[in-house]
Amino acid sequence: MRKLLILTLVLVFALGSMAFATRTRVLTMGNNNNVLLDDANIWLYPSRINQYPNLGIAEMENYQGFDDFYQFGIHWKFSESNPWVLGTYISLGPDDLPSTYSTSEISNYSFTSNYWWYEYGAAKPSDVIINTRSTNRRIDLLYGRKFGTTQFGFGFGYSHGSDSRKWDDTLNTKYSFSKYTVALGLTPEDGKWDVAISYSMGTWTDESPLGYKLTEPDGYYDFMIGGRYIYQYNPTINFVPHAAATFGSHGQKVDSAGWADDPWVDDNGIRVKSKQAAFELGCGMQYMPTTNVLAVLDFGIQYRSVKNTDIAWKGTSGSSPRDDQKERTFNIPYWRIGLEGEVFNWMDVRLGATSDWQSFKAEWDQGSTTYSSNYDEVKSNWAENTTFLGVGLNFNRLHIDTYTDPQIVLDGFNFISGSDEADHLNFQVSVLYEMF
Repeated sequence: MRKLLILTLVLVFALGSMAFATRTRVLTMGNNNNVLLDDANIWLYPSRINQYPNLGIAEMENYQGFDDFYQFGIHWKFSESNPWVLGTYISLGPDDLPSTYSTSEISNYSFTSNYWWYEYGAAKPSDVIINTRSTNRRIDLLYGRKFGTTQFGFGFGYSHGSDSRKWDDTLNTKYSFSKYTVALGLTPEDGKWDVAISYSMGTWTDESPLGYKLTEPDGYYDFMIGGRYIYQYNPTINFVPHAAATFGSHGQKVDSAGWADDPWVDDNGIRVKSKQAAFELGCGMQYMPTTNVLAVLDFGIQYRSVKNTDIAWKGTSGSSPRDDQKERTFNIPYWRIGLEGEVFNWMDVRLGATSDWQSFKAEWDQGSTTYSSNYDEVKSNWAENTTFLGVGLNFNRLHIDTYTDPQIVLDGFNFISGSDEADHLNFQVSVLYEMF
């Protein structure tokens, strides 16, 4: 089985292949998950799980909201005559809530991760404590098998949490949130292209002690479609053009005609809706000038727009429709570069960098001085640059990939330098074990 898998990878890229790797690997090589061939691709293209059976993968982070061993998954292979693969992943928090971001793993392009909810008005559902004991993230499943000469993949993500508290027969609060994500992917037998679509839908309950609906969904969904093509230019270079688009809407409203009589809420009801559209168009390159050295480049454009509508639809507080707020961000262009090279037969070094040449514009339709900080329009331009340092350790079936804190390299540990800056050896670590 191992020989067959290695042969498949060679036929796809005609460049050879480094060892199995992880999301930490593609991050430290310039956040190039869409350009590299890697098991991390399964989160963009579920059909790729067919190429990565019999694996155990652990993810650990100590930045960006995590400080833990936050995810573990196993890829199970069933049947030999007509094999199929099932990936099962369990994750820790943070909770998946109808807030300013989405934590869905499956087909989650980076530009789909932010929605900009208004901060004024009725409480957002995310202000409600769904579950203080642990997390509402249940499971992520990935399924793959071959149909004819085409590899098929299906992904499913599920989050749910609820909380109800009763004081007597008449006072009972009810809070809950559920989110479902499904994804479909296709990859041909020769692995030269991938396509995927995904759809997420969320719903919640948010009731006051007297049974009134404080908020309820007013459309809560996200849709994404993306694809890439792998073109062999010569024996050392592959080009990877790719494109993706997404759109969605997150909205909330109050849906009880008598809610203004509820003493637990104020009298100023509103409807809030945040709509998003985005696309990405780019072309990557893989370059292997010699054995066990791989350089990658990705260049392209990204666009994202969000429109927030806040309508005061009922109340005695003297409200009129508040400002519509629009924002749009262009990355023209973005750059992703990465390098991976063998140091020893058990160790690879990885370096990466990203640069987003961002152009941002926000505007408020009605020019209110109350909610737009006295501005009708804001424009900004800057370059968002990030660098990465990583190490890959390979011990037979065990592979460890790190995103290393460069402060450790510059200052050393505290007992050497006396510096408090180098408090982490690694920002992120992925551990992969081959079960075959």
